[in-house]
This record gives sequence, structure tokens and C-alpha cells, in this order.
Amino acid sequence: MAMQFSASIKDFADRTKRRADEVVRESMRLFYLDVVNGAPRLSGYLRASVKLSKGAPIPLEAKPPEPGGTYTVNVAANFAAIADARAGDTLFLSITASYAPHVIYGTSRQAATMFPQLSAMRWPAIVAQAAAKVRSGGGSGS
Repeated sequence: MAMQFSASIKDFADRTKRRADEVVRESMRLFYLDVVNGAPRLSGYLRASVKLSKGAPIPLEAKPPEPGGTYTVNVAANFAAIADARAGDTLFLSITASYAPHVIYGTSRQAATMFPQLSAMRWPAIVAQAAAKVRSGGGSGS
């Protein structure tokens, strides 16, 4: 009887850890998509420069994009960067376009957009949405 109880407790703890990990990954995926969708859509470069990473942020790029270029958001690569994330890991969302601070915080000639901060303000709702998705069986399953 004691062995069954111990096995049940271990099984519960393992499932809880897996679900917590899934909520972490799903929360970051939803946050990433919220930031990308909130970014201004001129050439697409700023949106494509939003990157997810684990362990360390990705620095600003030193040079501006090529004029007239076409840029696409690589959602799959960003999701892959955090695919093995666990609860307790340090995850980063970086915006690497060299001009991103000017767009986000504004200049003397351009109003601030504050798009990442607006997404950050939604963080509690994003986590609640991720938890609900995992609870319903729609999480990453990783």
C-alpha cells in the first residue's frame, strides 16, 4: 500500500513539473506573438528582429537593414529556441534591430510606440491563457 501511495505521489509530481514546463513555453510563445503583432509593420525588419532565447539575451545588431529589403518573421526558429525550456530557466525576448530603441521609446521627431511594454502589461493574462491551454490538453507536449 505504501509503495502505491509513493508511486502516486511521484506520478503527480512528475505531471505537475511537466505541466509547469509547458505553461512556461506556451506563455513565452504567446508573449512573443503578442510583441511581434504589436510591432510597427513597415518593412517587416523590426518584427523579424524579435527573437527568443534561453540563457542570454541576443544583442542589438550593429548595422541597419538594407534599404528595400523584404523580411519575414521566423516563428518556428524562435519557438525552437525555447523548445526545451523548463520552469526556472531564464528566457529572453530580444528586439535586435539597431533602431528598435528609437521606435519603442520615441525621439524628438517620432512618438514612442512602447509595443513591448504593452505586451508585458498583458503578461498575467498571457500566462492565464497558456495555463488554460495546457490544462485543456492543448499545450506543447514537449
